[in-house]
Amino acid sequence: MGGNASGLVATMRLVLLLLGCFAVMTLAQEKESDLKRRNIKQENATMNLLRELLENYDNRIRPYFATGMPVRVEVGFYLASFDSIRESHMDFGVTIYLRQRWHDPRLEYDPELDLPATSHFVDEIWVPDLIITNAKEAVQPDITIKNRWIHINSSGDVLYNMRLNLQLSCAMDFHRFPLDFQSCEADFESFENTIENVHYYWHEDPVEFHLDLLKLPQYEVDGVHTHNCTKILKTGTYSCIGADFLFRRTLGYYLLQTYIPSTLLVVTSWVSFWIQIKGSPARVALGVTTILTMITTNNGVRADLPKVSYIKAIDIWFAACFIFVIGALVEYALAHYLSYNSPNLSVLCLCGRTEDEKKKKKKISNSTNGIKTDNRTCMILTIEDTPEDGQIAGEMYDEAYSSSNERRTPEADQEARTYTNYAAHASELPTISKRAAAKSNNNNKKLCIKGQCKSKTKGGAPIYDDGKRIDRISRIMFPLCFVIFNLGYWSYYVQQNESPTHSFED
Repeated sequence: MGGNASGLVATMRLVLLLLGCFAVMTLAQEKESDLKRRNIKQENATMNLLRELLENYDNRIRPYFATGMPVRVEVGFYLASFDSIRESHMDFGVTIYLRQRWHDPRLEYDPELDLPATSHFVDEIWVPDLIITNAKEAVQPDITIKNRWIHINSSGDVLYNMRLNLQLSCAMDFHRFPLDFQSCEADFESFENTIENVHYYWHEDPVEFHLDLLKLPQYEVDGVHTHNCTKILKTGTYSCIGADFLFRRTLGYYLLQTYIPSTLLVVTSWVSFWIQIKGSPARVALGVTTILTMITTNNGVRADLPKVSYIKAIDIWFAACFIFVIGALVEYALAHYLSYNSPNLSVLCLCGRTEDEKKKKKKISNSTNGIKTDNRTCMILTIEDTPEDGQIAGEMYDEAYSSSNERRTPEADQEARTYTNYAAHASELPTISKRAAAKSNNNNKKLCIKGQCKSKTKGGAPIYDDGKRIDRISRIMFPLCFVIFNLGYWSYYVQQNESPTHSFED
């Protein structure tokens, strides 16, 4: 009985010993794991370092204060994206990561330690007073935290990085619009410190970018180059640096929406040259429609542009198109007038000349009422009281019939009617009778009227028609002039649009 009791006790002691060893091992592993998750020693050292750096630090005082040395701030940026270019507002949007680097001897510390980059430390130290002078709007995103951080190395060099959404003004030049390129700048300037206190300069590689992210609907990014823009004002000289963004406008949109439609409108207006002169409704409607459509197209292009006072390339194009479209309508008015409202006669002179003047003229055969030479007829009308129109027409009809053909044929009737028409027009001249006679003492003064009364083809049909001849000439001259204009326009502006390419370098 006693032996069993002692064996049980020994067993229990062994179990307790094993449990104790297991507990010790578990605690040792937990402590080792905690050491891997946290470096408490380093954390404490960093917190002490931050406390020591800021203990006697005043962020209202710049580095090198009262030493005569300016703070040299190195500037660069990462170009994240171009957001928009608005010609009507003359501005453009861009997102950048602005980087500034300077040295602050008050922030030097033991190189064996390392301070992490943090956003909470920004408000505790001095930062440069950099502003963007041509910024209309500037937003520093704060989702999910404020998009900024600062890093201080052991030598006291400070790197300050912030993300900015900017809307910048741009002095755009539209002389060659839409075959233009634009240079838009961003100027970085010291606001309160003169160049004796703070001096800004570009990093040796100032612009970082990814070209596949720099996409714009109507532009291609042609390059970026940097410059110095130090300003001398009444309050002092301020350090300033700038970056120029070069954009080249792509022509595809305006080619499809402006140039091709307006060219088709001009060509459409030429259709009227093939429509009969008698078709007044068709030709007038076609001309007016093309003019109104051209005005609408022009207004659509102008809507997105600022109201500038100088002439743009698109203005020259539309002005030429208007000239061709309106010219087609005016051409019809002229052709219609000459065909229906103007006789085929031209008053030469009053024939009351001296004998010397008459000898200088070509000799012509005498005739009672007219003579024929070189297929032209000069009808001599005695200036006297004007008879009735019917009397003139009758006399001219009889003379024409008797001089055309002794037999009464259809050709003779046509020629007689032609003479009658001319005589009727001549009788409408109000100054033939009394005004001309009153101005001359010679009662035998005569009025000479010439006209090509008739020109026949083999079939005997008349071919001379002023209106149709103008239409035939216009069918060739209008397209030819438009082609010449296009050659001059495109050769000039395409050559002017070839600006020097700038790389993304200083």
